[in-house]
Amino acid sequence: MVDKIVVQRNDRDVAVELTQLHLQYEADGSNVAELYSRYYALSRYMGYVDPGSYRKFIPDEIVEKLKS
Repeated sequence: MVDKIVVQRNDRDVAVELTQLHLQYEADGSNVAELYSRYYALSRYMGYVDPGSYRKFIPDEIVEKLKS
């Protein structure tokens, strides 16, 4: 049996990925630094918030997939 590998991203990784995702849908890349700053701040903030407080925003089918 193979153990699950847990990948943990840091705040910078999350900010880069969210910025890249954002730019896929918004072609204007003139505000990349601002976008990254906002996503980095959001990522840092979410690290201090109790995960249970934003559970209500995640659809049940996604939660079930994550449990399995």
